[in-house]
Amino acid sequence: PHDAHKGLVAVASYLHQPGDEDTPQSRVGQLYLYDLRPSGARGDDGDADAVTDARTGWSFARVAPPLETRAIFELAWAPASWLAAAGPALAQADAGGFLTLYRVHEGEGAASDMSSPCSVEKLASLQCGGGGLGMATCAAWGSDCATPAGSRLAVVGADGGLRVVSVAETGDLR
Repeated sequence: PHDAHKGLVAVASYLHQPGDEDTPQSRVGQLYLYDLRPSGARGDDGDADAVTDARTGWSFARVAPPLETRAIFELAWAPASWLAAAGPALAQADAGGFLTLYRVHEGEGAASDMSSPCSVEKLASLQCGGGGLGMATCAAWGSDCATPAGSRLAVVGADGGLRVVSVAETGDLR
């Protein structure tokens, strides 16, 4: 997302599970974090978790356990001003109509399983999807986010409505 985290890549999933007369339909997702680098740049020649694409010369390795979420429409990295010592922040718009803000923590044993170099902490979640299906389909950080104080996120619902959400320095959403 930023110079200090050039190789950090967030990947979202969306799975629609149709229902039947006994089971309602559902939309589920997962958030994955990967480290993407030119082959050999991380010293991964012996890393069993790193996958290298010989055609492109790039390798990637999962750096955090998958996070179970509602089905994800969009992820947006926070501006560089949000790079607190705690790590980068990430906004998620999902099929449940929620805007969710996460913080990525890096460092030795950051994840609860103690084997992953990163972990993802949920800071806040706010329901802001529109009428109809009630989904939040897009999220974008405001261009005026020079500091975490006063930051804003724009969220679009499946109804086409735009909502502007204030983000506090703590990550609270209003």
